[in-house]
Amino acid sequence: MNFIKEIKAESHDILAKTGIIKREKKWQIFRRAVKYLFFATLLVLLAGLVVLSLNFQKIKELSRALMSGKDNIDAATIFLQGGEFVQARERSIQAATDFQSATVKIDELESKIFFLKNDLENTAYLTTTAKILADSLTQISELGIEMEKTLSNRELNFTQLSKADKQKFLDFLYRSYPEVNGLKSNIELSLMYIDKINYQGLIYFAKDRIHDLKNKLEDTRETMVRVLPLMEIMPIAAGYPEKSNFLILLQNNDELRPTGGFIGTYGIVQADSGDFDRLETHDVYHLDMPVRDKITTKPPRPLQDYLGMKKWFFRDSNWSPDFPTSAKRAESFFYKEDKLLPEKDQINKLDGEFDGVIAMTPKIITDLLAFSGPITIDGTEYNKDNFTNILQYKVEKGYELEGVPSWRRKEEIGKILAELKIRLFNLSSRELLKAFDVAYKNVAEKNVLVYFNDPQYQRTAVEQNWAGELKPSVGDYLMIVDANMAAYKTDRVIERNVNYKLVEAGDDLRANLIVSYAHHGGIDWKTTKYQSYTRVYVPLGSQFVQASGHESKKVDVYDESGKTVFGFFITVEPKQIGTLKLAYKLPTMLAKSIREKNEYSLYVQKQPGKTTQSLSVSLDFASMKINNKNKISWESDLESDRVFGGRLTRK
Repeated sequence: MNFIKEIKAESHDILAKTGIIKREKKWQIFRRAVKYLFFATLLVLLAGLVVLSLNFQKIKELSRALMSGKDNIDAATIFLQGGEFVQARERSIQAATDFQSATVKIDELESKIFFLKNDLENTAYLTTTAKILADSLTQISELGIEMEKTLSNRELNFTQLSKADKQKFLDFLYRSYPEVNGLKSNIELSLMYIDKINYQGLIYFAKDRIHDLKNKLEDTRETMVRVLPLMEIMPIAAGYPEKSNFLILLQNNDELRPTGGFIGTYGIVQADSGDFDRLETHDVYHLDMPVRDKITTKPPRPLQDYLGMKKWFFRDSNWSPDFPTSAKRAESFFYKEDKLLPEKDQINKLDGEFDGVIAMTPKIITDLLAFSGPITIDGTEYNKDNFTNILQYKVEKGYELEGVPSWRRKEEIGKILAELKIRLFNLSSRELLKAFDVAYKNVAEKNVLVYFNDPQYQRTAVEQNWAGELKPSVGDYLMIVDANMAAYKTDRVIERNVNYKLVEAGDDLRANLIVSYAHHGGIDWKTTKYQSYTRVYVPLGSQFVQASGHESKKVDVYDESGKTVFGFFITVEPKQIGTLKLAYKLPTMLAKSIREKNEYSLYVQKQPGKTTQSLSVSLDFASMKINNKNKISWESDLESDRVFGGRLTRK
């Protein structure tokens, strides 16, 4: 027994010693590994230092090229801003040379300094971006040099140029469009390279500067997006390379109609190489009244039912909210009625045919008056605050007191436009760009609509959202179109608010629309009870459920321009609020598509000329979340088209 105990004790002792030995061996292995790793790391660092020292001159040259390129681009930009195009071209060419040299150095270093591969790759993306930018600055400088050669005196404004210089300038714009379009593509290519940069390693410390460069490139791209269509359209609008004729529709949005307002005045503009040979306006009744017994065209049913009209005239040609449709109809009506005018009433004397139609509301004029300052016509000062009120009074009432024949009461508008044109064309190039900003804002708000008979220019108008067409949509869609029905100028005192709610009910998506009309006016020579034939344009195939708040039990339901339309006649008494309520179901296929794609979008299109004080949109899907929320809502105005939407996920 003692022998067994001794063996057991010895065994335990041996096992204990074996554990110690094993631990000691493991520790020795660990120490050797650390030592080898240390020496290996040291060797790598030494090798790296050797590689860096051997390539130090190339690294130094790369750094010098990058810094020189940056300095030259900065200088070229400053020269461009100052209009010093020759100096700008010299510095931008040198910048391109610097960045090309840097690219060569990066290629050489990438094959030798493997441990800086990511840094060098990111630097290559940045260098390529800078090279494209430098080349673009060179092109811009060369365009500036050519423009200076085109214009004998760059200090002159457009009005002061000779006709020959105007032709040269318009020809320059006409020819330069493809090149500037190429510049925009280069800027977009630069942005693509910047997006490839991975902000790790040494380039991380330049992150803020690179983001600043990206912002500047994006601003440049946006400027070109705005300038390019002007370069394409301006020559034809100014009568180059051929004379141009445009029909102008002056729409009074205080008397709202589908494309912006009642056409109380029309105009004819004829241009030849930058000179406006003709800019005149006429009362719309000068065209309609002399031919009233010769017209046989029947108007749309609502005009018959609610205005008692038996014939369709030029003044009501903008019945479709799709402006291309209304513009073509306005042209057609003009030609037809002008041909029927008796000899004594021949006031238009159009030379050729129209190249297009331009519609505008008074808002564009008041905004330009705010920019140009007041103008005085025959002793009356017009400014941004009084333009609409004074003009309406003069053409509706005041002309009698002033002894102006009713036949000539709207000639004042032509005089105002002619004087405003002179003011704008007398602006310096820098001020003119600011005036373009005013015009762009009004185009976005649909106070100006443009239609071209030339398909190429019309495509540009559609792409730029100038054309006022009913927008195609693959998702949900809403447009509310009011048409003043003999309510004088009452739209100026109507406050509109829109509430749209989409609710999931089983397999259906049900829309509930509420439109409120608050009448803030009384009764006077230009204000009365509000009456409107209101149409609601929704996705094609939508099903009417119910409606309230309209005057008649009749609801018109039909399809038009790829939409389903619900039509109502509404009235609102002074100091009262009228509320139109409409419920309908979205098309089954659209509801199915929304669920399958797990995405919802709503395009709300603004009616030109109309002011909507507030727009509320809300979604309530029982089976799905919207942007990870059970319900979601948006509050907005409707100064321009709006888009709402989000991702859908199953609850």
